Amino acid sequence: MSSEVDECGSEDTIEEIACIVDRPEWSDVVPEASSESEVPVVAIDFEPEYRDIYGLLRAMIKADEKSQRALWISAEAIKLSSANYGAWDWHWRCWEACGHQPGPELRLMQEIAADNPKNYQLWNFRRRFALHRGPANAQEEMDFAADCLRVDAKNYHAWGHRHAMLQAFGLWRSELKLTSLLLEDDPFNNSAWSQRHVAFSMALSSKDADVTVAHEAAWTRDQILRAVRNQASWNYLRSLCACLAAESEPWSGPQFRAKLCNQVLAKDASCAPAWSLLVHLTFCASYIRDQSAKQHQSLLPAPVKNATAHLLR
Repeated sequence: MSSEVDECGSEDTIEEIACIVDRPEWSDVVPEASSESEVPVVAIDFEPEYRDIYGLLRAMIKADEKSQRALWISAEAIKLSSANYGAWDWHWRCWEACGHQPGPELRLMQEIAADNPKNYQLWNFRRRFALHRGPANAQEEMDFAADCLRVDAKNYHAWGHRHAMLQAFGLWRSELKLTSLLLEDDPFNNSAWSQRHVAFSMALSSKDADVTVAHEAAWTRDQILRAVRNQASWNYLRSLCACLAAESEPWSGPQFRAKLCNQVLAKDASCAPAWSLLVHLTFCASYIRDQSAKQHQSLLPAPVKNATAHLLR
């Protein structure tokens, strides 16, 4: 393999490689035609460079060649059609066989992400790439996903990538920080709320003294008070208490939540999420038995009050 192919592999533009099949380094390769029928219903009029590059890629795959030139041609094929799973898959196999140099791959993924940050094949490849490189480069992966989230804070693929990195390498501290920033900017970002629940659950299991449900419950209360009709923040409070076994604790148990409901309803008497939680608490057996429930039961709408009165006797 000549050095010319290696050098041109990272710099050539599509225009410069239009006649790639005529280059000396490809003289031993016969491009493989696409598997179309002899008489197609509608013939696809591929551009010449597309035909040439994919013809060479199919020839590499047929010959099972995982070389530097196969790595390069698969990258060019990806640039032409970034949704082509076969091109990404062969590129991965070639990368594994050719020494795992990260630089060109990082540039390729950055280029594809800039054009389409929601490309399924890009994120599938990036996850395999990240897990292969290991924890030493995990923060770089979190930063890459964070850059994509700055463009679209609800990019499901970027959140999924960060979730995978959390599961594999931890890094929950950076996730709590990022979700705090994103929710400060947009408290209605459901993706950020979901990710925060995952990160906080991991943080709590780490037994870190700086991580407490008390602090998280207080933070969630503040988020609720910012936008009292935001169902996502109320749901997070419910999950925080229920899923993390904090029902009996003073800073997240029924008294804490009922007080918050009353605080909200005093200013917004028709706030549906607050009424929903207050009715839930009234029906909750552990709360019903508490005499203080009676003072909150008086706030309920007449139909609900009548239906629950016998539970408080």
